[in-house]
Amino acid sequence: MAKGAGRYLVGQRLSDYQIEKMIKAYAEGLTGSEALRALPKRGGRAPNTVFKLYALIRKRLTDIRYYPNPKEYLDWLASSDARYTFASSRTLKELERLLPRLHGASEETAHDLFAEILFLAENPDQTPTALFNEIKLAVKITGPLNRDPENLDIWHHRAKGLMLMRSIRQMRGMMESNPDYHRKMIADYQVMLEKSEARLKKLMRERIKPKN
Repeated sequence: MAKGAGRYLVGQRLSDYQIEKMIKAYAEGLTGSEALRALPKRGGRAPNTVFKLYALIRKRLTDIRYYPNPKEYLDWLASSDARYTFASSRTLKELERLLPRLHGASEETAHDLFAEILFLAENPDQTPTALFNEIKLAVKITGPLNRDPENLDIWHHRAKGLMLMRSIRQMRGMMESNPDYHRKMIADYQVMLEKSEARLKKLMRERIKPKN
């Protein structure tokens, strides 16, 4: 592949297949060091390529608000009723398990890494396959990882749809505890999802409409 011809990075030297192997390792929760040991070193890949790509993925997912903004998340938690149940929540247990990942993070990377940890703690049932596909979708919509993100209005509607689909999956998994309540919640989320998808389709039509 010629330099610059890939879909993930401007000036990309590796093939899309090689980059996607690294993205899949990231989605599976491998650390940069673990991924370096597991992935084949093809095409003269530099040892720090994985670390750079991991940092770019985290930054993009934080910048486009797929991952929560850490300050906003903590401010919300401090000011909402959620703080009363947080101490016994599944989210806190996941946070305690994941926070050791911050050890060794630089000042430059800690913010985005903490955003990743918050997302994983809030979404412990997110599968590696789903995360892998959503990262690819984010790049498809917002552009190469080493450039400022584009089409943020389109991404906003797509991300809302992804969030609603995750909520629907979570509610379906909780049906046994209160079937009537969860059926109503699922129906409400379905309505919001349909409206979000309709707005996205309208926006896409407007974006590609020929100019007079």
